[in-house]
Amino acid sequence: MRIKCLIIDLDDTLCNTFSDLVFLAHRDASKAMVEAGLDMPVDEVFKKRIKILEQTISNNFSKTFEEMLIEGFCCSQKIINAGFDAYYSRDIGKLTLFPLAQDFLNLCSFLKIALVTKGNKSTQLQKINKLNIKKHFDHVAIVEISNSKEAEFKSIIERWNLQPQEIFVIGDRPDADIYIGNKLKMNTVRFKSEHYANMKPRNKLEVSDYEVKSYKELIGLFDKNFI
Repeated sequence: MRIKCLIIDLDDTLCNTFSDLVFLAHRDASKAMVEAGLDMPVDEVFKKRIKILEQTISNNFSKTFEEMLIEGFCCSQKIINAGFDAYYSRDIGKLTLFPLAQDFLNLCSFLKIALVTKGNKSTQLQKINKLNIKKHFDHVAIVEISNSKEAEFKSIIERWNLQPQEIFVIGDRPDADIYIGNKLKMNTVRFKSEHYANMKPRNKLEVSDYEVKSYKELIGLFDKNFI
């Protein structure tokens, strides 16, 4: 199989967002909700946000995190928005690549590599700069959190005049990168990092062609089969 391109996710695929940032961001969001008028101690708000997050993941996002928050706290949209604003506007602080992630990018440097990530544009750019990884990518796209990455994946096919079978998609979520990659008939690799490790595929399009738990495994997979 001739590979010409990688499309790779950022959060919890290249870097350990869950461990390094998520809990601290939820703490800031909890404080902001209380300051916006939620009548609960910050510690209780924090514990409840994390519980709702875990429920959302275990239910494979049958409801959005925002919908679950509104139901769980029975509060106004203003309070929910205050939490989201604090969550996405906080300083990046500590953020690290997964071990050997940079080695993998170096190994694949002869390919076209696209970084396609979702989230607040300013926050995602901060992460990319903090990790000093922009040099590894021929194309970087930041998709709005409410949008799908599918249009961007299609644009990459056109940008580099590729066939879907010449592209490998690497991501951590079955319902996002893996689903879209399979739908577009690309090759897919699920990186099972901590955050979504227990998320189960709901249909055939959410089942990846390959599955790894570390960059050591990913390097072995590519070195043996595709490079």
